Amino acid sequence: MPPRQLQTLANDKWLTQIASHGSPPPRLYAWTAANLSGTGAHNREPRKDNDSRRIHMLGIGNIGRLFASNLASLPDRPPITLILRRPELLAKWYSINCQGIQIVRPGVDGSGNKTSSHKSAFDVECWCETPPPHGPIHHPFPVNKLIVTTKAASALPAVDRLRRYLAPDCAVVMVHNGVSPLWPPHGDEYLEQRYPNGGAPRFFSAVTSHALWSMGDFCSMHVAPGDSVMGPILPAGPNGDIEASSPCPETPSAGQGLMQQIKAAKGLQFRSVAWRELWLLQLDKLVVNTTINPLASVLRCKNGQLFENSHDSVIPLIMDRLLQETCHVIQALVSHPASCPMVGPDGVEPLNQRYTVCQMRDMVCDIGKRSAANTCSMLQDVQAGRLTEVSELNGWLLDTAARLGCMALPTHGALVDLVKGRVALSKEELARRLVLKEKAL
Repeated sequence: MPPRQLQTLANDKWLTQIASHGSPPPRLYAWTAANLSGTGAHNREPRKDNDSRRIHMLGIGNIGRLFASNLASLPDRPPITLILRRPELLAKWYSINCQGIQIVRPGVDGSGNKTSSHKSAFDVECWCETPPPHGPIHHPFPVNKLIVTTKAASALPAVDRLRRYLAPDCAVVMVHNGVSPLWPPHGDEYLEQRYPNGGAPRFFSAVTSHALWSMGDFCSMHVAPGDSVMGPILPAGPNGDIEASSPCPETPSAGQGLMQQIKAAKGLQFRSVAWRELWLLQLDKLVVNTTINPLASVLRCKNGQLFENSHDSVIPLIMDRLLQETCHVIQALVSHPASCPMVGPDGVEPLNQRYTVCQMRDMVCDIGKRSAANTCSMLQDVQAGRLTEVSELNGWLLDTAARLGCMALPTHGALVDLVKGRVALSKEELARRLVLKEKAL
């Protein structure tokens, strides 16, 4: 009997829907500033853009603003198009008070904050299915280079929605929390469904450790600088085999060009990594995010407050419970046949040694202390009344554990419910909710 294939680990319902429905992608309209005015006749004359350096960006949250600001600061700046989803946001961008993309950096040694602003550096459009009621009517340009910085749940559906406008061999860089749903075997299944005749995008993923919090629609505070690590997903060799060990495999020109542009943006602290290393770095960040983010969200605290009291036994005990459950799932994942392409020639044992509570505790504490002043993205979402990524983080662990036949994850499960319920607790109340032993209090 063949090994049981690992079922889809993220966006399960959406990927299942793709397999059963071959619906064509929507035809989109590219709204510009000219469509916001109440005057102006329709104009269907096609636009032309032959600049191969152009970068399209989808998602202008904290990370999107950081990438956009740094790319706009390049001496030889490429043309950049910011893609918005709603006409209302386009109107805000072109309002008289909008300063464009702003990144605020805290001052050092008592000096004031430093703000970098970029507005004229960008072409800004809203791509939606509704034609504009007035002004010129245009459809999106073909996209050769796309950076996606939406929430994890929206990233792949957003790219799929744009596939009518993605040029053959377009380079797509996805920057989001959680584990990409395109790792084998699911990436191949997606490409077979959506691009049966070839011409599929070349997918890359980026993991970033920069810490930011939002100060408004287009403004973010860059609390703690980090780095950005990028690599290919499903890199194929000339014979279709996977080249997992090369940090810079042969890529179409759009992919190479985009990697060079991101690398030139010094503030992003970019480096490229091999395919296998990228998978492990996504798992590493998952460990951090599934520990710090839900705890900070429920306790309503900054990251550093989870680590500041060395005599407190409650938070460390909760963290160890979380890490025990997380490491159990990851060890089961790396041992599964579906993970063989990512594990590599050294086998499973080095990864089992990597994903231990002791090793992961040190990593979580180090990152938590370095981002001490930051309010994590999950808490920012809770405070703003937005949907959080807890389903794509801790929920991903729960789903993966169930599909792998692992033990239950009661601590993660309880935190998922608390975050979804937007419950705020003290550490003592949280400990009681998690049924920790009385002596820990």
